Amino acid sequence: MVPVLSWFDDVDDTELLNLLPVFEELSVADDVYAKLQQLREP
Repeated sequence: MVPVLSWFDDVDDTELLNLLPVFEELSVADDVYAKLQQLREP
């Protein structure tokens, strides 16, 4: 799961645009689950 902030009732929301680099990384990852775990670590 990709954590995102709520965008309901926010016409200026850019959350999905901000996540584009993450989705681009995931699209070429050999192991999506491992990559998501890596991205969650501080």
